[in-house]
Amino acid sequence: MFKDKNAAEDVKELIKSTYYTQRKDINKGTSILKLCQEWPFLFHETGMAEHFQQLTGISLMETFFTNLDKKGERIVNFLKTVFAQKEKQVLESILNEKEEHMFHYAEKTSLAEEVEMKDVPATPCLIVCGSSCFTADCFMLSIDQKIINDHITAFPCAICLMFGSYYCFNIHYPVGPRSTLEFLH
Repeated sequence: MFKDKNAAEDVKELIKSTYYTQRKDINKGTSILKLCQEWPFLFHETGMAEHFQQLTGISLMETFFTNLDKKGERIVNFLKTVFAQKEKQVLESILNEKEEHMFHYAEKTSLAEEVEMKDVPATPCLIVCGSSCFTADCFMLSIDQKIINDHITAFPCAICLMFGSYYCFNIHYPVGPRSTLEFLH
């Protein structure tokens, strides 16, 4: 999101210095739209990662990528080989869950205001701009059927933002994708 490293550091400092107020707003049940207006950086990679770090003491992105480096390549290579001829998404098909609880597909060139939201769940969901999570160039994050980040350019970052949303905004895992989310956890 930030090409200038100083801008990213400024956002981290802002998130740190206002963390207590953010938590107060979140814990009192402030709507996602209101939070998005008052804390816009909280819905982007740098801000959410810092908030997650303050909340849990764990680096969201670093932990995800470290685990992906350690285990991910072997798992993904195996699963791509085993499921190469199947159309179902890998993780959900293994855990026997429906992908529409976590992913909603839109045209590759869709803008946020063009995405049909009636079938998107209220829980954090990724809007995949394209036909596959593995080939899409753009993702959007939706919470409460509202797109709160319309420009995520990498699938791992999109997954981290979706996963982090559950923690940062006190959202319980829904029944549908619970096993998948716990697996990612």
